[in-house]
Amino acid sequence: MRALFLIFLFISLYLHAEENAATKGEGWQAWKNLEKTILEFKEQESIDLCSGRMREGFFKFGMENIVKETKAMQPKFIREFTNKEKDTLYLITNIQNRDTVLIFKKQNDIWLFDDQNPGNFTFPEEVKNWQEISRLQSQLKQIAKQTTVYFTSRRNSNVITSPEELDLNPQLMIYYNPENNKEENFLLVKGVNFKASSTLLLAVTEKTIFGKYYACFEDGRVQTISQDFFDKNKNALGLEVSIETVNYSKEITEKLNKLLMTLSNGNYKERKKTRQEFLNSGAEVIPFLEKNKQHQDPEVRLTIQEILKDFDKKITKRRPEYKL
Repeated sequence: MRALFLIFLFISLYLHAEENAATKGEGWQAWKNLEKTILEFKEQESIDLCSGRMREGFFKFGMENIVKETKAMQPKFIREFTNKEKDTLYLITNIQNRDTVLIFKKQNDIWLFDDQNPGNFTFPEEVKNWQEISRLQSQLKQIAKQTTVYFTSRRNSNVITSPEELDLNPQLMIYYNPENNKEENFLLVKGVNFKASSTLLLAVTEKTIFGKYYACFEDGRVQTISQDFFDKNKNALGLEVSIETVNYSKEITEKLNKLLMTLSNGNYKERKKTRQEFLNSGAEVIPFLEKNKQHQDPEVRLTIQEILKDFDKKITKRRPEYKL
């Protein structure tokens, strides 16, 4: 009986929590008030109930189009969250079978409709993370826009330019990482092609955000890159690869030792193939090669020196110090 009672209590508390999460509050009231005002064709009153991008929309699209869009929306309430510290309210709705966040900002004790984005979140923390990531993606787009012409005209240079030389606003180079709650810097990049594409990577987050690096590219795209890609291009990012800090797994060590043995192969084609494999492995193999520079086999020593020289040609000069 006690076990059944505890189960019943847990279910009751869970349902109560769900009910509270799905309670229509100030956000829903603010939306319904705005909706009513728009559909009554009260243009100035409608504008006064908006801020940011939504306010700009009235002047850009005109009242008739705004009324038409509002009639078509018919949002269904899901839940709402309030960030009191930032006077921001997130109203999670479903519009035309698409989960959508309606964002309101508080000004003079009135909730103003500020923005609208796709998404559905269960907890306030998810909304905060999404908002910060959305903000840093916008920053990366701006960085790409301001640096593309400069970088594409200097493809053969291996120097990482400082933000000051690019006339970038210092604040644009700082982003907030919602995973560790710290401010970090975007890293400007030079001469790194993404995968098989000829499109250059221009800037990337300093650290991962929930397991992903966010980066911008020459064609204006903003997307994530993997830890593996980041590590393989550390040299071109101007980040030092320390022999002491590289710990190879057993599998990688075995693979590298096999490649090393192949360098003593009498077959030139095999040695050439192995040499390219080392280069394709990225900067993470440099410490391994450095440790084997004095190999007992003269042929291996010579080839290692040649590989390191090839890496040196690729390596971007150490990035400028611009911690902000």
